[in-house]
Amino acid sequence: MTGYSASTFSKQHVKALLKLNKVCQYKKTIKVKPVKEEPSIRFEKSLEKANSEISRLKAVIVAKEIKINELETSQKELQEKYEILLGQLHQITKKAHLKGVEL
Repeated sequence: MTGYSASTFSKQHVKALLKLNKVCQYKKTIKVKPVKEEPSIRFEKSLEKANSEISRLKAVIVAKEIKINELETSQKELQEKYEILLGQLHQITKKAHLKGVEL
């Protein structure tokens, strides 16, 4: 980048000049420490996230319970229709047997 070879920068008088002007590896750098959140803030965020997840799951449970109730009602209706049809089949079979008809 500078056009000088690495051996030029390794000479003592060049290093002294770089150090004097505070450039290259002698440039002062400021280390920035990341700001850590306080444990209570992290806990509150975690608690808030957990509460929102609980609310979402409760809504899912309610929706599934509604679906279960609908399916149970439908199953009971179908069971009643099945029993009626089974009774009618039994009656038809009995009448056919009395009249001598083979099914």
